[in-house]
Amino acid sequence: MSEIRLVYFRMDAIEAALPASQVESVIDAGSSCPVTVGGRPLHVTDVRQVFRMPPGTAGASRRVLVVRRGERRFGLRVDDLGELRTADTVDFRPLPAVIERLRPTPALVAILCTPDPVFVLDAWRLPGALTSIGRVGLPVKDAP
Repeated sequence: MSEIRLVYFRMDAIEAALPASQVESVIDAGSSCPVTVGGRPLHVTDVRQVFRMPPGTAGASRRVLVVRRGERRFGLRVDDLGELRTADTVDFRPLPAVIERLRPTPALVAILCTPDPVFVLDAWRLPGALTSIGRVGLPVKDAP
């Protein structure tokens, strides 16, 4: 059985996950601060704006996940950063065929679980759009 390590974060009612292998670092950053990595500006996508959510509470802690793919880096501005968890790769259900532009494998796709819909975040193509795919179960167990 194969497992994948996931970094979880929360945006109000949305709990989201990215494969830990894609998260290079975490930076404490305010909602409008420019972010630099290695002296270079980092393109940052605010997950609240993508979901058309209201701004977070004043003074709330915001963090930027620095995500890397090859030579490409980008940032995701998130709220509460959660813990590292492990999920079995078999728990990632096949995605509906309606999402043709995504290649649904655990290494490429993060599952965003909300109380109603579930969203898919294509971490390879970020900054990009989040796509609603309907309800998909994703059982997770806490990492040791």
